[in-house]
Amino acid sequence: MRPVFSLLALCAVKVAAVDPLVKLSYASYRGTQLGCGVTQWMGLPYAAPPVDELRFAAPRDLDIENKEYRASSHGPTCIGVDSRPGDSSVSEDCLTLDIYAPSAASAGDALPVFFYVQGGGFSTSAKPPNGTSLVETSGGNMIVVTFTYRVGPYGFLGGVVSKPNMSKKSAPDFSANNGLKDQLKALQWVTDNIASFGGDPDHIVLGGASAGAGSVVLHMANPANNASFVGATLESASWPAMQTAEQAQWQYDNILNATGCAGEWDSLACLRELDTAAFQTNTRSKTHALPGGTAAPVYMYSPVLDGDVVRDYRYSSFYTNREHDVPVLVGDTTNEGIVFTPSSAGKSLQAADDFVASQFPEITPANLTFFHSHPQYKPLIKAGNFRGFAAQLYGDIRYVCPNLFLSWVLPSRSQNNNVWTYQWDVGSATHVAESWSVWNGYTGKNSTLKPLQTAIQAYWISFITDLDPTAAAAKYAATDAITPPAWERSANAQRQWVARRMLFSDKKAKPLAPKMESVDQDQWDACAELMDMGVQLRQ
Repeated sequence: MRPVFSLLALCAVKVAAVDPLVKLSYASYRGTQLGCGVTQWMGLPYAAPPVDELRFAAPRDLDIENKEYRASSHGPTCIGVDSRPGDSSVSEDCLTLDIYAPSAASAGDALPVFFYVQGGGFSTSAKPPNGTSLVETSGGNMIVVTFTYRVGPYGFLGGVVSKPNMSKKSAPDFSANNGLKDQLKALQWVTDNIASFGGDPDHIVLGGASAGAGSVVLHMANPANNASFVGATLESASWPAMQTAEQAQWQYDNILNATGCAGEWDSLACLRELDTAAFQTNTRSKTHALPGGTAAPVYMYSPVLDGDVVRDYRYSSFYTNREHDVPVLVGDTTNEGIVFTPSSAGKSLQAADDFVASQFPEITPANLTFFHSHPQYKPLIKAGNFRGFAAQLYGDIRYVCPNLFLSWVLPSRSQNNNVWTYQWDVGSATHVAESWSVWNGYTGKNSTLKPLQTAIQAYWISFITDLDPTAAAAKYAATDAITPPAWERSANAQRQWVARRMLFSDKKAKPLAPKMESVDQDQWDACAELMDMGVQLRQ
């Protein structure tokens, strides 16, 4: 694959006098044809703007306009807890998606589709990644869809609005988990419309990183959502503690107090009447400890159990075989927790324990004492590296162990034995560090890493197109003269977990190459304990 600077320069050049026009049932959109054989449509709305009376409401259908639009720029990023009031790059009117397709594709080609959910801790948002490299490296064999969804209080405000506080009857009801509902709305839009761009609505692979992957897990765990997909890629899927909507009432009440709406008979109407800048000014800096915690968590907002899109804790759902039975590619990095762990957690063992307990208040002092002496964590404590201990335990609880759990439970609880596991150990290997290479592959900047960067992107594309990371990886890596090794499944033919995963590491002897490894026994033993505690920790 060409270096990224050459790719971007070439892809900035239009090669068609008339840009591609796609006519949908409600509007028409002109995309931009790029010089690298990729056409993009940017900023396509997939739901009505969630503003005014639609703030805190489930996403609504778009109006039929029968107009033509030029889809040449990204829509605004969804406003998050860290967004500055008045920042023009963010907005509540943010429910848009971007499509990257081969320029040669046409309606009816039925190309595989990669539908990607970016992360942000369910609280913040960022511009979705650019899908050009994936489409180009695939040789025009796939389509990429990225999108934005509501986060923070706009997308994940918990609580129940009782009848005395209900807004006027003509206004939509308060809705929980709107960020997840936005995702399902976008997925339905893709199912309904992607054929017009050359995609196959019956071959959609969901992918995500961090909270995005955690969202995909929740969609997997609830077939009642009617989400239509045939596979899933999960990068460091985030499993925060979840409350019921009723238990999260404190969130709604805190918002009322922060905005001055607490004394209003119709509190929901009061919240909806505030303009975005006023709402953000009054809520942006407000953080609170979770019930039972002593300090604010890293991320205050997360999905809640609402009896609708989230019906049970994740561990319970998968233990009882209530999930979409699809092929899965799942993994993590070696240093998941360190970027979230403050230096203050390193002051003492008690400070480390307090940090972990603030993220998962249901963990008990006895639980923490047990892990103090566990071989997975004891060396860190013995060395006085209390921040390292807190980071390792937090990373294991929220990211590593849930991913290993899926690699173990999915083959044994379903008819589908197609689960592949990995770990990324390149450089500092912090949270979702592999994602850059998945989206960009080898860019010519560091030839030493070429075998790893080329291979991981080729594996991803192969999974998207063939639902198997090995099946077509050699073809997609051929441009860089790399032959990725075969990626073994996480379970044997009898669907028994074999504790094997693909390791991408630059810590081994040169030349570098991905290779299969056994999961460290101390890691697995610690995860087995944490899996048993999963429901206790409200995961």
